[in-house]
Amino acid sequence: MVEKSADYALIMHHAVRHVGLKLEGAAPAALSISDMAKDYDHPVPADLNRVKRHEHAGSDAAAREWVIRYAVSLLNGALVVDGNMVVFADGKGFDDLTWSDGKKTKKAERPVADIYGKLRNPFDPMSGTFSENIRIDLGDLAELRQSMTAWGWIDRPQFRALGNARTKVVLMGHRRIAVAKELGIDWEEHVDWIDIGDGDAADAERFKLAIASNIGAKPLSPNDRKRLAAYLYNETEWSQDKIATALTVDQKTISRDLDELGIPPKSKRGRPKGAKNIDKRVEVRAQLTKEVDEKVFPLLEAGIARSEIARQVGISERNVQDSLNRFIGEQRKTEELQAAKPVVAFDMREHLQRQREWSEKTFGPGPRTGGIIDHITKELVEIEADPGDVKEWLDVVVLALDGAWRAGATPDQIIDLLVAKQDRNEKRVWPDWRTMSPDKAIEHDRSHDAQQI
Repeated sequence: MVEKSADYALIMHHAVRHVGLKLEGAAPAALSISDMAKDYDHPVPADLNRVKRHEHAGSDAAAREWVIRYAVSLLNGALVVDGNMVVFADGKGFDDLTWSDGKKTKKAERPVADIYGKLRNPFDPMSGTFSENIRIDLGDLAELRQSMTAWGWIDRPQFRALGNARTKVVLMGHRRIAVAKELGIDWEEHVDWIDIGDGDAADAERFKLAIASNIGAKPLSPNDRKRLAAYLYNETEWSQDKIATALTVDQKTISRDLDELGIPPKSKRGRPKGAKNIDKRVEVRAQLTKEVDEKVFPLLEAGIARSEIARQVGISERNVQDSLNRFIGEQRKTEELQAAKPVVAFDMREHLQRQREWSEKTFGPGPRTGGIIDHITKELVEIEADPGDVKEWLDVVVLALDGAWRAGATPDQIIDLLVAKQDRNEKRVWPDWRTMSPDKAIEHDRSHDAQQI
C-alpha cells in the first residue's frame, strides 16, 4: 500500500483512468507499474512538483511512476498486485474500479465524449474519421475473434474491407481490421482500395458505404444512432425523415432520439418552430459548448498540446481548436476591458495607512507575531495546493505588511525598506538559476556581502 508522506493536494482521476485502460487493453495479461507509467502524462504539472518534493522523486518520470503506483494502491480491491506487476482480479474489469479521494468513493471514469464531436465531418474526403466513428463502440468482438483465430482472414469478396485509394482511409471493415491487428494478421492485403472521387456524388457514396458497413454487419447501438442523428440533424440540416431512411429506422425513433438529447424539432421549411424552440436549441448548444470549454480551458492554460487535450477530454482536435479560438477571444475581451479602464493613481503610503487602521481596529493592537506567523503558514499550505491562485500569494503579502507595521515601522519606513531591499538584491551576486533546483530556495553568494558593504 502506497501512502502520501504528507497531506497535500493531488488530482488522481486521470491516473486511475490510465491504469484501468492500460490493464483493460492488456487483459488477461499483467502489466508492470513501470510500463504503465511510461506513456502517462499527468495533466497537472504542480502535482508532479509536489510529488518530487514530498516523495523525494528525482525527476518528472519518477514522479509520474509514483503517481501510477499510488493509483494502483487506491484501486487495490479490484486488482492483484505482485511486487511491480498488476492485473485485474478474477471477474473484475474497468467498470468495477472504484477509489476514494478521502471524502467519498468514486467510480473510475472513461474518457468523456461530447454528443457528436467524434463524428467530425462525414463529407471531408481527408477525414475518414466519420466512417471510423459511426460506431464509437466496436461491440462484442469475441465471436469474430474466435473465428479469425481459427481460420485467419478468409480471403473471399464478402469479407474484404474497402478503402479510399486517394486518402488511404478505410471505409468498411473496421471490426475485422481491429481483430486482425490484435492477432497480428496483415490486414492491408485484405483491403480493396477504390477511387471514390470528389464532389457531391463522392460525398454521398462515402456516407452510403460507411452506413452500409456498420448497419449491414451489426445494428448500431441506440447511443451510436443518437450521436449520428444529432450530427446529421444539427450540422447537415438533414430532415428527420431523411435521417430515418439512412439509418433504417422510422421517423418516430429519430424524433425520440433527438428529444432525449434536448434538440427541438424543426418545421418542414427547416426552421425551428417558434421563438421558444429557437431559444431552447441555442441554449442546448451553448450548454454543450460551455461544458467542453470548462474542461478544455484549464488544459490550454497549462500549455498541454491540442492532441493530448483531445485525448483527455474525449473530443476531436477540431473541437479543441474551436475552444482555443473562444479562449483567445475571451483573453482579448479581458485585455480590452483592462485597457479601457481609467488609470487610477495608486498611493502606496495611503494604502498602508488604510490597511493599518483597518487591521488594528479588526484584530487589535500589538505585535500579534505568533498569530500572523500561524496565518502565513496556513496560506502557504493553500499556495502549495494551488500555486496558480494569485490571491493566495497576495494574502501572504498582506500578512507580511501587517507584520511590518506591527513591528513598529511607519508607512514611509515600510516603503523605504521595500525599495532599499530591491536595490540591495539587484546588487548581490546570485548563482545561475539554470543550475539550481526549481524546488529549492536560491540564495545569494554571501562571500560578496562584505565587498558590497
